[in-house]
Amino acid sequence: MEQEDSLTMRITTRRNPNSFQSIRRTITFNANGGSVSPTSINRNLGETLGTLPPPNRTGFTTAGWWTATAGGTQIFANTAIARNTELFARWAPITRIVTLNPNGGTINPTTISGLCIKIAYKEIQDGV
Repeated sequence: MEQEDSLTMRITTRRNPNSFQSIRRTITFNANGGSVSPTSINRNLGETLGTLPPPNRTGFTTAGWWTATAGGTQIFANTAIARNTELFARWAPITRIVTLNPNGGTINPTTISGLCIKIAYKEIQDGV
């Protein structure tokens, strides 16, 4: 009859809480012609971004934060970032429509619109 040898080992590991550090990622915000504050934030690996800073640009409304200036993926507050990342603001122009009143005369066209309309005028006062 054969004899079986058996060996039982018990391995105990102890984790040093100081030996495991969170892996931090830097997210940089590129306002792409506008301004933003803060210009970067840090998050732990797997952590969502949370509230994104609102970019500002005169004459435009924000169209969100994206991973590229064209194409790419739109990023939201609940997005988790796995690596250091630069995000780009995208902009939609504010369009204004101005209706012209010829005040008894004629004008063609009667409306104008565009990204930036500069209107020069002179205020006429009674008796002048």
